Amino acid sequence: MSFLAIATDYDETLACRARADLHALNALQRWRTTGGRLVLVTGRLLEDLRRVFSHWEMFDYIVAENGAVLYRPETAEEKLLGGPPPASFLARLYRLRVEPLSVGRCIVATEDPHESAMREAIMELQLDWHVVRNRESLMAMPKGVDKGSGLSAALGELRLEPKDVFGIGDAENDVALFKRCGSSAAVANAGPEIQQHATFVTRGACGAGVAEVVHLLLSQESWPAGPHPLVVR
Repeated sequence: MSFLAIATDYDETLACRARADLHALNALQRWRTTGGRLVLVTGRLLEDLRRVFSHWEMFDYIVAENGAVLYRPETAEEKLLGGPPPASFLARLYRLRVEPLSVGRCIVATEDPHESAMREAIMELQLDWHVVRNRESLMAMPKGVDKGSGLSAALGELRLEPKDVFGIGDAENDVALFKRCGSSAAVANAGPEIQQHATFVTRGACGAGVAEVVHLLLSQESWPAGPHPLVVR
């Protein structure tokens, strides 16, 4: 199967400790020069991503806030794909002293120790929201919004089908991304429970795994084709 686009997570996939891997960026740039499309799919808020990542222009679209925001770097167009957090929900979390608390255009994020408080607030207020885990982080957002739905919105703009896309990720919230791709790879630093949802597991961790995938996609006309260093799940 041939692929027309790569959709990659940012933290601990394209980047390690928030810094994008240079070899991975160079590989993705080579992919772009062949006409391949690129989508960055991240749980980060756009302004937070801007603070740590300056290579926006190489991506056709950025899906931020775990699928809630679609951004086109070329035109700076931004589209909200989910509703804003209810004031009652935020007030309840503040009263419960949930800290740190990051509030985006749509999502509300905190850390692992506050999972019970976040879920209880959603239940008590009868919100049609869900909680998604991303390693030690937790994100609450409207049901139906996730990395997969955000990618679908980007693919609609690009006029591509899920089968045209190869997804790369490392954490729990990337499983929804994998499900919307024709094939997928978990980088080597992903946990076993995440790896089992991907088609392949890379030999390299973080950016090295991304570069590995790009190299293989560029070196053969179809995927997969004969022996290659990725581990097939």
